[in-house]
Parts: sequence; C-alpha cells; structure tokens
Amino acid sequence: MEHHFELRESIHSPILYGTSYESTNVNGVVLFIHDVNENRFRYEDLASFFNDRHLAFVTYDLRGHHQSLINDKKGHFGDDHGSNLLINDALEVLGYIKNRFGDVPYLLMGHGFGAHLAKLVFDYNPNQFEQLILVNPLSLPKMSKVRHAVLNALTYRKPQLKKRALNSWMGVAFNSNNEQERYSFLSHDKKIVSKYVSDPFCGYSLTQRAIRDALQVMISSESLDLNASNTEINVTIIGGKDDPLTHYGRDLVALKRQFIKAGYNQTTLSIFDGLKHDVLKELHQSIHLYQLLENIVSKFY
Repeated sequence: MEHHFELRESIHSPILYGTSYESTNVNGVVLFIHDVNENRFRYEDLASFFNDRHLAFVTYDLRGHHQSLINDKKGHFGDDHGSNLLINDALEVLGYIKNRFGDVPYLLMGHGFGAHLAKLVFDYNPNQFEQLILVNPLSLPKMSKVRHAVLNALTYRKPQLKKRALNSWMGVAFNSNNEQERYSFLSHDKKIVSKYVSDPFCGYSLTQRAIRDALQVMISSESLDLNASNTEINVTIIGGKDDPLTHYGRDLVALKRQFIKAGYNQTTLSIFDGLKHDVLKELHQSIHLYQLLENIVSKFY
C-alpha cells in the first residue's frame, strides 16, 4: 500500500513530496534518504523488501529534486543556508512519520549524499532510532588544499572550472559526452546505468549554490563530533569495493573508526566485491548484501 504525502514548513519553503510504502502490519519504519541527482521512486524494489518483512518504508524527494522543487528549479536547495534546510527537511519528515506510526522502532538509512544527511540527522538525537544504515556515503577530497580548491572553483560562474573541480574531486568521467560512460560509476550492470540515464528525474546538474551546500553538508558530516548519548545503537556501513566515489571503499574504514572512537561499538562495515556506487539496486543480484539486510531487519519482524 502506498501513501503519498506533502509537507511544507512555511510558505517560503518548497513542498516536500514523499511516499510511505506500508505493509498490513507495521512492526517498524525505515526512513530512507536518497542520493543527489535521483528521486524517491528509484527505490520501490527496496521498499518491497522491507514491506515483505512488515516494515514501512518512507522516503521523499530531496528539495530541488523531482517534485520537491523551488520555483521549478531543478538541482537547487535554496538561495541561503541550503545545507541547514536539507537537514531541517529530513527532521520534518521524521516528525511526520513519528506522528503517523507512533511508538514503533525506527531505522534510518541513507545512500550516497543521503548517507551524510542521515548521519547528521541521527546525531541530532540518536535515541530516536534503533538502527543506522549508511550506504556508500560520498567521499570528500583527501587533502585540505584540494578541498579548498574545489570550493573556490565553484564560486566562479565558469562551467569549465566547475567540471574540472568535480573531476579532480571524484575522479570520474563527468565530462564525458557518452552518458553510459559518464554514469558508469553507478554499476557494472549496464541495464542499471541505462535505466538511470533514461529517467528524466535523474542525472541533471546541481546549481553552483547547491554544490557548495552539498559539500558543506559532507564536510560537517566528516568532521562531526558524534553524539554518544546512546551508543548501544547498531550502526551498519555498506559499500561497494569498485565505487570510485568512496575511493573504492577505503574511506568507509575511516568512517567506521569514527563511530567506534565515539563509543558505537556495535558498528559493522561490509564492502562487497564487484559492486559500485548503486549497491542497493543490486540487492537481488548480491546474495551477501541480501543476507546482510535480512539479518538487520530480522529482529523487527
């Protein structure tokens, strides 16, 4: 069963469009935050996985994505303080589902850029969740000089500087004229890449302002002094060994150390051979990933 909802914090905010995929008996709720340059409907297979195990799956379009647009402007988070607005949006959705479902376990899950938002939302109040799942959070430049060069380049309204900065940051073929090659970082499976390329609500560019906001979110997430008020929570980090956007999984090891250092001793890391950035689209092709998620949710049904 699908329940579509619309939320608006104020008349100056965009309407956030979301969908709650619900089973007959809801034993828990997964709040899922998607990556940039995609939309909430890409994860209907994942929603079915959780629904079959009596967990509701709630997701929404990030501002500037699909239906949640500001003045019909794609790829734009806001004219000011976009990084804060993104976090506030997620908290707004969390408040909505808390009112809708009441006293049940809540799992927070984020993919790519959405994993950084999930981490910041989790840190706001860890006691609201039973489980945190972070999937292939995007990596930042390793050296501070490179990071500052990227941020500075993005202040100029010169597309060539923007593309050069993004390429040096991520090391992927964003400049390619071939869309299959440009988005090959998603998956080895060409069908997954083709479906992404053919989706009109995937792959469009972020605005200059939005890219800076996204980087600020990621910097805040990476440098976060984690809230250790409930370190008994299970934290699961998932990645693909062939994902260039996490430096091939290497940065996920540092992320695990960050949680362990803060006292989250129930933190686990699983990096899967042969998978790239879009690991969740390969749930039914990877028996090990499937079994990992099965083990996570088994305690809730």
